[in-house]
Amino acid sequence: WGILPDTGVYPELIPPALQPYSLYDGGHDLLVGRLLDFWHLSRPEGYVEQLAPMLRQFEAVTACREIDQRLEELAVVHSVPAAGGR
Repeated sequence: WGILPDTGVYPELIPPALQPYSLYDGGHDLLVGRLLDFWHLSRPEGYVEQLAPMLRQFEAVTACREIDQRLEELAVVHSVPAAGGR
């Protein structure tokens, strides 16, 4: 798991089971503590089950489908009407 600041979007992207081990308040002491925890603690129970659905939204196939859908919507909105249809 990663070690990230507890500000911004990181709390939304880190499963609750990992937050106590992954997030820190920006202070050097807590960052060092999290790094030491990483080496000495075992992985928290249940984090994989919580992490999988969160990461699924960033899979390439899912992202490409969403981008394609949005581009199609934009193309329809900004399409030029046919010459005879005015």
